[in-house]
Amino acid sequence: MEHSAGVYIQTVDGNGFLSWPGHTIILELAFWALSFLLFSRKFSKVFRSRFKRHRYWYTAQKYSGVFARNAQDDLPTLAVVGIQHVVGGLLMTVGALRSDPHMWRHGLLCEAGYEIADLILMRLSLPPYDVSFKKELTVPIICHHIPGIVLSFAALLSNLHYNRHLRNVGVWLLLAGGLTLFGGFYTFTLDAQREIKKLAVTNVLTTGFFLYARFWAFPIESYYLISDVRTDPSHSSLTLYVLYLSATLYSLFNVGILVDVIPQTIRCT
Repeated sequence: MEHSAGVYIQTVDGNGFLSWPGHTIILELAFWALSFLLFSRKFSKVFRSRFKRHRYWYTAQKYSGVFARNAQDDLPTLAVVGIQHVVGGLLMTVGALRSDPHMWRHGLLCEAGYEIADLILMRLSLPPYDVSFKKELTVPIICHHIPGIVLSFAALLSNLHYNRHLRNVGVWLLLAGGLTLFGGFYTFTLDAQREIKKLAVTNVLTTGFFLYARFWAFPIESYYLISDVRTDPSHSSLTLYVLYLSATLYSLFNVGILVDVIPQTIRCT
């Protein structure tokens, strides 16, 4: 496992308030959380206004949505969350491909900041969760977001972002999630009667990629990551327990998504 000396930020007065790396994590988390709060509240309404001008806005009303009761209300949510996932996922992907843990770190905190903001938006019923949001998704979303937030601190404070397997885990979870969200968005713009072939191909490709990312790449990289941590005495047992818990909850979340998308894919083929 690679290690690097930490570079800490000092305050102007020299008291070293930011010398603990956790403070820099909190500051960047706050930046990404605030950015997503503002982006979501503004662009959920902008996207809804733009989408209403297109034919697919009325076609989407026929489908059941992912986050909302119908796909019409889901389109702005998929666009907003999908953009965030792609931004964070690209930061992670560049970091993984270039073996740059600092770039990857920004992607991780982008995702964790989004998760904090998303919980706030959901709790207060703010855009994009202000229209026909499925309340039964509240607990699954909380179970998805909490591990991500906790894992961010555990991973960065223990320098796990220098481990290439953790970097790969982040890519397969986040970028794959973003591409899957946009795949879902595209299917909701299609007419099931007149564009059944496009709908079938898109569903098969999206589901296939999801299966590979979440049920092949993710388990393998998670196994190697946990093996590295178990054999490295520099890591505490707490870090290991956080990894076990996160892997378990993410796996359950993946199974939940699979149960939802497989019947839909079968219906379209």
